Parts: sequence; C-alpha cells; structure tokens
Amino acid sequence: MVVVRPHPLFPHLPQGFELGNAVGAFGPVLGLMPAARAHYWALLTVARTGKRIVKQEGETKVLPGVPERAAALINAYGRGYALFASTFLWAMWSPRDVGFDLFHGALIEKGATLRIANSPFAPAVWVSETDKGILVVNPTNEPQVVQLHWRTPIYCAFAGATVRPVTVTPLMQSIIVKVAPNDWLFLRPVATFSAPVEASVQIIGEQLRLQLSAAPTKMVTVRIWEIPTGRRTQPWQARIEHGGTVQDRKLQSDQWGVFVLPDVPTPATVMID
Repeated sequence: MVVVRPHPLFPHLPQGFELGNAVGAFGPVLGLMPAARAHYWALLTVARTGKRIVKQEGETKVLPGVPERAAALINAYGRGYALFASTFLWAMWSPRDVGFDLFHGALIEKGATLRIANSPFAPAVWVSETDKGILVVNPTNEPQVVQLHWRTPIYCAFAGATVRPVTVTPLMQSIIVKVAPNDWLFLRPVATFSAPVEASVQIIGEQLRLQLSAAPTKMVTVRIWEIPTGRRTQPWQARIEHGGTVQDRKLQSDQWGVFVLPDVPTPATVMID
C-alpha cells in the first residue's frame, strides 16, 4: 500500500511512502471500491476500471466506469477522523514494518499530553504522567537516554533532566533524561519559568543549580518549587551569573511558599544555596 495523499493525521507518512511488504501484508483483497468523496489516503496496487450499464436507443450497453481501487480512506468526522480500509488492514501487518510504527504511533499520540519522542510503537521504556510529575521506567538491561514530549500549561524544569521548548502554541517541551538499566526515575518539577527556555537542573548536596540558555524574552521569572532538604539555619540565597557579572539575591517566598526570582537575565547560571 502506497500513500498517495498525505494527511495531517499521519504527519510522518509522506506521499510515496510504502506501507507493508511485497508478500501481502494486508491479506487478500475481498473487493474493490468505486471512487468516493472520502479522502483517498493510501492505495493498494490492485485497481481495475469499473463498469456502468446504460440504455441507448433501446439497447443495453456496458461501458467503462470510474476506476475501482482497494484503498484506505480518511474522512473528517466531528472533531476527529474516520479511517476505513477495503481490505484486512491488520491481516499480516506487523511491527517489523517501519510503517506500522509510524501509523499506530500517530494514532496513539494524537491528543496525548505526554509521549516518547522518536520511539517505535513498542518503546524500550515506560512512562506515566501523574498529578505530581512523570514516572519513567527502564525495564531493559541497557541504559536509556529518554526524550519525552510533554504538553503543559506552564514551562517546567526537572532535577537531573534537560528541558527544551518544542512548540509555543500549544506549549510543548522536550524532556531529556538518562535512566540506568533496570531502574526508574520520578521527574518532579523543581522550577517553572515565565517563558519557554532551555534549562538543565542539577542538585548537589544542598545546592540547586539551574543552567539557562538564552530565552526569546531575554529575561524570565523563575519560581523554585523544590529546594534540597537538609539541616539549615541560614536563609536561602541565589547567585546569578550572566555575561561576566554576578548578582546575589535573597530568596523571598510568595503567599504559596514558592521562592520567586524575577527578571533573571539569560543565558545565565543560577545557583540556589
């Protein structure tokens, strides 16, 4: 089956992309379809010219009709789409075909707030979104560098991870983290930013270190939600290194107990200790 008309439902399957394999991944073709108003997305190589019966001058004649095809069609339905195939779509189609991963991955990730980026249909790691953060599990015997795409109403940073903007409307960020073999991580937001910015977070002892790249807004407000715990009698302070200058600020908490650093220039290194 060959993609003949690309569709936004499958952004990674361009025109001319071949689905299945040469030995008949979609099983026997039980019947052909005449042309339809629905969007012909992909066609099998099987095709024939239909027939139409007309009566002319008292005689019945059989004339060539519209082409008939075995195809997969897509039609808009409500806020989504309906997909119909005139053959057994899953008869012998398996994940060993790259098109299988791209096809089903697009269906599953549509509308999802969290997904594994650039991953096959059966990924090597498991992820789960909770109201307090993101759980990442590596059940394999190899270390995994995991890249997540997360749609979120506010831009967050996570301890031990690097975050990057992906899109602004809707707001989506990339989260990159390394997970040891047969291990798991719970990514809890430790800071939020007023504007999308690439950032990495390290916690060393009682020190929280934020590495910020240049933001489009040049300056951002940083809110610190999680500060390293420990026995501490001195107030928390922030040191901001930017363009060869150093600013020392005392951390002030707002009415929700969140520490706020307004007007942080970027790029910058922010150290909380």
